[in-house]
Amino acid sequence: MRNLAEKWPAAPDFAKATLSKDGVIVRTVGGLNQLLVSGDLAAWSKASGLAGEGVGAGAVASGDTYMVRIARDRLLAVGEQPFPIAAGWHAAGFAVTVMDAELHVFEIKGPELDRLI
Repeated sequence: MRNLAEKWPAAPDFAKATLSKDGVIVRTVGGLNQLLVSGDLAAWSKASGLAGEGVGAGAVASGDTYMVRIARDRLLAVGEQPFPIAAGWHAAGFAVTVMDAELHVFEIKGPELDRLI
């Protein structure tokens, strides 16, 4: 059987890797807590204490805790500290799935960020 791993270059050490070009800097942000929330987002907001509907495509998310809107009834809550909401189905009408190890988060910043977006 072919070793398909030979086809691709080794992954960079994302904890140290940084890309910088044309006024934009990209680096990995590790150690974040991420929850995928599906269902009644107003009920989630009330239960979690996180106000808002999350930023959408092309918007900039910032702060220690933020939410990214993925679909009409789905968002990703991201924070430096664990969220006080248990994973699983909640009777208020939303489900929470822990995504900490699933999604790679990049921080993109610099004076030319608007041009990139």
